[in-house]
Amino acid sequence: DNGTGASCGRWDRLYKDWRIGGGFGKGWSEMGRALSIGNHSSRRFGVLRSVTVTVFFVLVVNAGLMSWRVKNWFTKAPNTVRDMGKFELEKTEAEWKKTLTDEEYYVLRQKGTERAGTGKLDKFYPSEGYFKCAACENPIYSAQSKFDSGCGWPAFDKHYEGSIKTVIDNSWGMRRIEIMCSKCGGHLGHVFEGERLTNTNERHCVNSISLKYDKGSGADDLKEKPLLK
Repeated sequence: DNGTGASCGRWDRLYKDWRIGGGFGKGWSEMGRALSIGNHSSRRFGVLRSVTVTVFFVLVVNAGLMSWRVKNWFTKAPNTVRDMGKFELEKTEAEWKKTLTDEEYYVLRQKGTERAGTGKLDKFYPSEGYFKCAACENPIYSAQSKFDSGCGWPAFDKHYEGSIKTVIDNSWGMRRIEIMCSKCGGHLGHVFEGERLTNTNERHCVNSISLKYDKGSGADDLKEKPLLK
């Protein structure tokens, strides 16, 4: 036997299986279903790839932003007043510690911030007098410049001309304008503009502990003006 009969037998069985299975109709149906499954799989793969690329892009952007913020946290404005340069009134840090309380030293010399709503001057609105630096008694604000901003810290909309120095503060991922006493460099707080709370369009957000109230008339002859104009 040269195997011809066996070969014919195999083709007969294949033909019968094809006829029983539905012939060309079944074949085309199976082929269509296979192609459909392939198309669905391809679409699913495309969606998955798009989602993966999008997630990767978002992670890269967020990592970049976090890196920028962390950099700013460690390259912020000088951490203490002694890093700021020369002022009219100069003392060593040991001398400041002797003349200031621990809380005053923390805010005025180390640029700390008191908790919102805790300052003794927050809701204090005198009709006369002025506010001076708690460290050197330099007149900073008139009683008339103080207003209620609702922010939790004393707010003023103008200052005595020449009483304040400023520096850009990039700490904590924000860009702010720090305000300091021009005589001793004591940290007062920050100034904001554009809120339309008063006619000057400025809000000096100041720590209560950085100021002392004087009901006298020692600053009556001083000229007031907005800081950022």
